[in-house]
Amino acid sequence: MVCPFLEKPFRDCGPNLTMENIDKAVMICGDEFCNCPIFKKNYQKKKFSLKKLVTRKLFKSA
Repeated sequence: MVCPFLEKPFRDCGPNLTMENIDKAVMICGDEFCNCPIFKKNYQKKKFSLKKLVTRKLFKSA
C-alpha cells in the first residue's frame, strides 16, 4: 500500500520525493506512510473537511 496523497503530493513531501532520497521515499511513502508526520497532519485535515461536508449534506437533505 502507498500513501494516498502520493498522486498529488503536498509541498512538504518534495524533499523526500527526489532521486537522491529514493530509498527513503519508497520506505516512507510506500510502506510506512501512516507514521509520516506530513500524512498525519494532512489526513486529519481531510478527515475533518469530509466530516463537515457530510454533516452539511445530511442537514440539507433533512
